[in-house]
Parts: sequence; structure tokens; C-alpha cells
Amino acid sequence: MNISNEKAEYLNVCSKIFESSGNSVDFLGKRNIWIARRLDNPTFLLAKYLIYQAIAKTSANQLSIAAYDPILSGVFAPFYKLSTGENRIIELIRDEEDFNRLLNNLRYEVQSVQNVIQGRANSLIEFREKEQKPIESYKLVVLCMNMRTVLEKRYEFFFNLLNRGPAAGISFLIISLETFEEGECPRTIHDLDPNMAILKPGNVTDNKGTVEIVKGNGASKLTVTYGIPTPLLLIKFCESVEKMNLR
Repeated sequence: MNISNEKAEYLNVCSKIFESSGNSVDFLGKRNIWIARRLDNPTFLLAKYLIYQAIAKTSANQLSIAAYDPILSGVFAPFYKLSTGENRIIELIRDEEDFNRLLNNLRYEVQSVQNVIQGRANSLIEFREKEQKPIESYKLVVLCMNMRTVLEKRYEFFFNLLNRGPAAGISFLIISLETFEEGECPRTIHDLDPNMAILKPGNVTDNKGTVEIVKGNGASKLTVTYGIPTPLLLIKFCESVEKMNLR
């Protein structure tokens, strides 16, 4: 294997999902995603699918995940093996204190990547492709929680993270109800992040699920179908990832 090909292997990132449907959605390093509508089984299955895709389509040792689940959804349970040991890639956030510490650290991580890029590219993805080197790494922040609690306390702070994070390689996957009320700020998810992709899970049948994708303040809507990974598949997948990260 020549050097250029070896470097290229480290540049893979799950920057798009639902590609096989012909209606792909930008993801890691490009966009944040909010799974809205209901906190039920179809929602949690979709969240597991996206986490699975993020890990599977990103080069080994190039992605870390911060996971916070105060509503006890169980979304991270199939991936537990990747949250233990010296080579873990998932950090489980235990409480509100750790969560606030995470947000503060993310701000410094965004600034650190910006200082590395120094305006020579529009994003970390673009910079890594330009340099053909695995400079810095990607992070997925998965939040299963009532977002109103966060936004009431730290709206401006969170607004800046959502809007600056993807270009610095930090994307958010949020699982929360759309619970904004009249007079609140934000009034809609797109007020918080105009580039946010909103996914609304539909029915689940025969290991397949449907998703309505909402872009651009609701002006663009389409529905795609995805294959739901079984619990056994996810467990075996995590075992293989663990072995790969040990190399």
C-alpha cells in the first residue's frame, strides 16, 4: 500500500446519511441533526442507526462520541462496549455537572480547530482533504434530553456551538421533542440553527423504518426508508470496532 492510499484511509467520515435513498442528508462535519416528534421506540431506533452509521463510515480512531441520556432512553446501550477500556470512543456523560463541563470544553475544541485551520479552509473536512492528512478528529455529541432546559439557561452559548461546531468537526445529534411555545426563543428549531436537518421518524415494520426529512425552515420535506440494525448486529459491530481500535 502506498503512502497516499494509507493517508486516504484516515480521511473517511460519515458526512452523509441515507445516500442509498438518493436523498442524502449531510451529517458529520457538515450539519447537525435533530430527531423530533415523539420519544418512542421508532425515535430511539433511528438514533441508534445514526450512531451506527457515524462509527461505521468514519475511519478508525478518527471519531469520538459524547453521549448524554438523562431521560434513560437506552439509545447507547448497544454501544456500551465502546465506552469502556483504554481505547473507548464513547464518553458517557453522567450528570448535569459533567454536561456543563462538556459544553465548556466543546467551545475550546472549536477554537482549537479554528486555530489549526487558520482560515485556510472553510471546514475541517475541507482542510483534511486539502492536506491529505488526518489533522485533528471528528466528534459527535448525542443528546437525549429536554432541550428547553438547556436553552433556557444557555441559549446564546448553545446557539454558537451549533452554528460553529460542524465546520470544526463537531456535530450534534439531538433527540428531543419540539416543545417551543409562543414567545420563547427560539420559536423553532431552525431559529436555533438554520442549517439543522430535522428528522421525524415514522412507522417501523420488518426491520425497516421511514423518516421524514425537513430542511430549510420546513420548505423542503421528503421521506426515506432505512434498514434498522438488529441488537445482535450492533453488539457484533462494536466488538469488531473495539478490535480494530486496538491495532
